[in-house]
Amino acid sequence: MKHIKRTSITILLFCIFVFAVRQTFAQTTNPIRTTLTVTPPLSEIIIKPGKTITQAFTIKNEGGVDLEVTPSIVDFSPDGKTGAPIVLPNNANFPFASLENLDKKMNTPFKLKAGTSDQLVVHITIPEKAEEKEYYQTLIFKTQPLGLNSLDNTRSISNAWIGVHMLISVSNTGEQLGNLTTHSFEYPKVIDMFSPLVLKLTAKNTGKNYVKAQGDIKISNMMNDVVKVLPILPENVLAQSVRELHASIPDPNDPKSATAVPFEYRPLFLFGPHRIEVNLYAERQTQEPQAFMVYALPISPTLAVLALYVAHTLRKKYQSAQTHA
Repeated sequence: MKHIKRTSITILLFCIFVFAVRQTFAQTTNPIRTTLTVTPPLSEIIIKPGKTITQAFTIKNEGGVDLEVTPSIVDFSPDGKTGAPIVLPNNANFPFASLENLDKKMNTPFKLKAGTSDQLVVHITIPEKAEEKEYYQTLIFKTQPLGLNSLDNTRSISNAWIGVHMLISVSNTGEQLGNLTTHSFEYPKVIDMFSPLVLKLTAKNTGKNYVKAQGDIKISNMMNDVVKVLPILPENVLAQSVRELHASIPDPNDPKSATAVPFEYRPLFLFGPHRIEVNLYAERQTQEPQAFMVYALPISPTLAVLALYVAHTLRKKYQSAQTHA
């Protein structure tokens, strides 16, 4: 009996040891997560040479620890294929911005307590002789947790970065000087009648500044009846770059906003020729729509009938062979 008790105590102590090791390991490997939000998430600025403008950004620490926040401004550029911004490591092109806050400076950390918010005001002054040009900047906030206790110090610290893209157009007139064209349009020339019609539209901006894509894609059947209209989501296309566009549908969480979805048409079935009309343009731009043809054929039903016919023929040959055997 004493041997059994010793064994039970040993097993219990071993289990406690394993549990303690697992808890220590979890504390060491699980990072302390930080949550910083910034509004507005995007800034679009049109400014004349010789003028000054300010843009306010509100940052909020929604995490459970105090943060050390370091603001800075760096360049970004589109990736040349989808239009996605690529944040660059430094600011080589835009020396005209500073912080208007008396208690904050660029590249200098400040403290933001857990659950609190603060406002940073970016001050932009463009010289009078500045050329008409676009600048693509990102206001970056680098965060690091502060005030960790002895237990938290055993855990890895999660440094976080969050950025706000700023599209800054220096223009004498303040007008949009973008020009959109269809860079590529991918569509199937022939599809199965039961397959969805999936389209892919990429726009190119050959103008001097960024513009929002506008227009729609219309699909008409063989009777020239419009069966589907896919509005183009008004996404920014930067100057001298391309961007893959998306269709627009109402945001279920915000009726006043729209969300991006692929260009797709999914009826029960399609049959015959269908006309696709791409109407893409920018503000103050007129452009003729482009037309494409897609032919929906009964490919899968034909293959199914053919498979049944082959199976039936083989079955008859097999039965005939069995009869003469």
